[in-house]
Amino acid sequence: MKKGIGIAAGCVSLLLFSACSHLSPSAMRAEYTDAEPPADLSGAAWRNAPEYRFTPYSAGPWYQEIERVSGMRGRVLEGGAVRLLWNEKYLYVGVRMEDSDIVDEAVRDQTHIFTQADAVELFLKHEAYPCYWEIYGSAGGRKTCYFFPGRGRLGLPGSSRYRHGVTVRTSLCGTLNSEKDRDRGWTLLIKVPAADLTRHGAEWKAGEKWTIHLVRHNYSVYLPSREVSVFPEFHAGNPHFHEGYAPLVLAKRGEKLK
Repeated sequence: MKKGIGIAAGCVSLLLFSACSHLSPSAMRAEYTDAEPPADLSGAAWRNAPEYRFTPYSAGPWYQEIERVSGMRGRVLEGGAVRLLWNEKYLYVGVRMEDSDIVDEAVRDQTHIFTQADAVELFLKHEAYPCYWEIYGSAGGRKTCYFFPGRGRLGLPGSSRYRHGVTVRTSLCGTLNSEKDRDRGWTLLIKVPAADLTRHGAEWKAGEKWTIHLVRHNYSVYLPSREVSVFPEFHAGNPHFHEGYAPLVLAKRGEKLK
């Protein structure tokens, strides 16, 4: 069992999606937290944060005909939702996911984990700077953080050599890498240090114009094909189209959600 993976702790609360009110779907709000939030996404801080549910997205041209004939098109068959917390030191991204077959075949960090495992992909960018981050967390607790000085350098090998302090914690409600049983789902916490995000000039505080995008990659023997879902709703064919990312609202300390 890899460090950073929990079993059963997330099962009780896994499907407790609330009817919490939240901002327009075009923005995501991170609530301020003084304390380190629980890695299993339990507790008042997580409950009081707005919830954003993943929306449908095509897995790509090879999958479109399968998505059409199977009824996957325009639907999310295995749902998931995101909540965000922050303070001066970290951004906390908490994700709960239904998953009938929890899979992770990745053998190391700093790879394209989304091609090897059930994973969530996080993009972060400040509007005033060309640089941005692409971060992965997988069901097995693997992680990747790519840093791009600008989109014009996308594809160069230097992005994968970025030194970062991102950590990933997961909690599974099911059996990893076993198609012989049916799983319920898993939770993921991605913890992004503010020191990483401010290293290149941007500030990390309420009022700063950060943007965010999330992509979920879901493999399952029980699905017609690999399922991809996103938040916010996204119509571009390339997740590096950062013009389509959602504004990330960093709530002030003590500020209540209206």
